[in-house]
Amino acid sequence: MKIFCIGSFAVASSDTELAAMRAAIFKLGADIAKSGHDLVVCSPFEDSIDLEILRGAASAGMRGRIDVHFPDAAQVEDQVDRLKQDLGCRINAFRHPGIVDDGKLNHYAWLLAQLTALDNAHVLIAAGGRLGGTAEMLLRLAEAREFPALPIPRFGGAAAGSFERQRFVLKDRLGDLGAWLRESASPVSLDEVLTALVGPLSLADTATPASRRVFLSYPRERAAEADQVEALLLRRNFTVTRDIDSFPPDVAINTSISEAIAACDVFVALYCAQYACSPYCHDELEHALKRHAAHKLRLWILQLDETTRMVVRAARELPAQPASSREQLEASVLRLLERVREGRDEIPPNQGPAATLPTVPPVERPTSKSTT
Repeated sequence: MKIFCIGSFAVASSDTELAAMRAAIFKLGADIAKSGHDLVVCSPFEDSIDLEILRGAASAGMRGRIDVHFPDAAQVEDQVDRLKQDLGCRINAFRHPGIVDDGKLNHYAWLLAQLTALDNAHVLIAAGGRLGGTAEMLLRLAEAREFPALPIPRFGGAAAGSFERQRFVLKDRLGDLGAWLRESASPVSLDEVLTALVGPLSLADTATPASRRVFLSYPRERAAEADQVEALLLRRNFTVTRDIDSFPPDVAINTSISEAIAACDVFVALYCAQYACSPYCHDELEHALKRHAAHKLRLWILQLDETTRMVVRAARELPAQPASSREQLEASVLRLLERVREGRDEIPPNQGPAATLPTVPPVERPTSKSTT
């Protein structure tokens, strides 16, 4: 289960209260790690509960996935890099547009990152948080969506306000298990609360389902298109592997890439002139083609430009989807996702000439005619 944690320590009114809050949040992070869940956070700074959650998870030998969504700004990037070094955990970094006013990050930049994080989580846990801040805004949006949330009220702030607004709903869902939210020494376990919160959906059901692990292969020059494809997939709860950030630092990249492709259900190649000239992209594609030939993964080729010659022989008969514009790229990805949703098999081999990369023609639009 992906657990998104949000909040801040700014609500603590004394050093004693701050120490108690930090201890509780550290324990929460450890409990999340011990239960085998994944973590989603946004802020790498000391005043957020995010950092303390991560410290607790790291102390318990976090083995699940850690995703950090944050605004694309140098000062935040530096903190995330420091976080990777300090914790020694594998962290997946997701950068979002940094909205800047007078040289400072606008709070809407954080809200944008938090909204994306929410879209890629199963449950939201909140503690503290400034009244009137982005945490309160996000909690209200989660309430409007009826998103599964656990606002911890005992530390006050935005989370306490959310708990009050949802107290009857939470009582119906959690019953006596609601003591976990209110009491620091509750004997109730986190997994008991999560199971009650999500209703009939079991914890196993919320794990990454079949056909939802994606390896994204692309040349570095086309990172913008890769970002667009990744965003489309993340919003639909796919797990995406790409770039060096997706691989642990103590393993050779070639080995990591081979293992990542072996673990994926869908391989997406962003084919273009730069891809055709990249030996690294060829290596990735050849790994994928072996699994594709054994019917162990779907292989999607998105054609970003007019490069029609496919260099890798085994891929020459595979169809490509048109993706030369943002609109066309999105339409092609959504069309392929629909095939996954419907449970249909891989796109059948193209029967055209083997020397070129066949494409699926774009949808024809009617044109106006002159009446002169």
